[in-house]
Amino acid sequence: MELKKGSKIAVVCRGGFENGPFSAQALATLREGLLLNELDISGIYAVSSSCPTALLGCIGEDVNLCQIWQNLTPEDIVGDLCAGSKLPPRDGFAVKTKHKIINFSRKAKILNNIRKHGHAFSNAPLLKLIEGHFLPNINRIFSPDAAIMKIGAVDYFTAQKIIFSNRIPEHKDIICAGAIGSMCLIPWFQSPTIDDPLGRKLNGAAYSEFDSLRLMDGAYRAGILLEEAIREPIGYDVIFIIDILGLEFEQIDSQTPNDASKRIQRSISVLTTTNNQLILSLVDRIDEEILIMNKITELKNIADNPVIADRVEKILERMNDGRLRLFDKHAPKRVIISNSGYAIPFDFTNFGKVEMAHLMRAGHHAAFKALKRLGLDTGGINAIIP
Repeated sequence: MELKKGSKIAVVCRGGFENGPFSAQALATLREGLLLNELDISGIYAVSSSCPTALLGCIGEDVNLCQIWQNLTPEDIVGDLCAGSKLPPRDGFAVKTKHKIINFSRKAKILNNIRKHGHAFSNAPLLKLIEGHFLPNINRIFSPDAAIMKIGAVDYFTAQKIIFSNRIPEHKDIICAGAIGSMCLIPWFQSPTIDDPLGRKLNGAAYSEFDSLRLMDGAYRAGILLEEAIREPIGYDVIFIIDILGLEFEQIDSQTPNDASKRIQRSISVLTTTNNQLILSLVDRIDEEILIMNKITELKNIADNPVIADRVEKILERMNDGRLRLFDKHAPKRVIISNSGYAIPFDFTNFGKVEMAHLMRAGHHAAFKALKRLGLDTGGINAIIP
């Protein structure tokens, strides 16, 4: 594969807790390498925890994005219900007992929230975090100079995939709610609602009884917005897919925790990975169909018999306008940026700078290797800090 000046490049980020910091650093390193080779990114597509990568990545705020992840704490995401935070050190019987009581009390409160309200955590801390970092940049995000940015969520009522885009001005005042919705993993987070979705030019029709959307994690329906990218009118030449596991199932063993939280996470991971592999398979078929259509077009152009040329034209019309609907699809090359050997369990309620730095280093190394595989100059790429 050869990338040359003027090539149109997209980045598609998979959701998942660990892909938040992984995709942020992978994007930063990838863009640094592309710029060294007089290339840049034209579009970013994300769901779930990778949404910040799209929101700040579309305006080139990669350094700021990585700093946000480096300084993030569990309290920023879930507030003071974060079990394990601000607990006393375990250095005595009395202290250990107090630790257990506090921990049990917090877990009991979380379980009670799920039972009574349908979610463990309010989305208020997460909304405050998102608005604090993205609203100051909202005009730039929705400016014509920004790269294409799309994030995906799912409507709880209708199960429709909902796409938010910086190319639709009506999405400007709801983009933060869309990002929160895309991260609302059930049963952990409270789902935001958006009224009058048709008036706001959202692609999903509202549930008739409420005339609103109730958003939940975009990964439930589409963990990667790959089909959205290949349908983009810009016609990308290359799409980089960022996922620490490389769209494969997470490996578990006898040492893997078997608590309720991990089992829920594992179940969702199996579901979303299966969906993502199906999407990838679908796109492979689309690529093959486009190749066949191009060959048929060549036959039409060299056909001497007008009757045969007319019949070939009808076949092409069917391929474009029928169920295949190839008229709005492209067949860009795809590069997966992954580093499954560095994947670690990531608990968004109990993590520190060590886990964050580990995942960000994994993203840096994965993007660096992808650039090398493409034969691009990587000599000027800075070493990751920390």
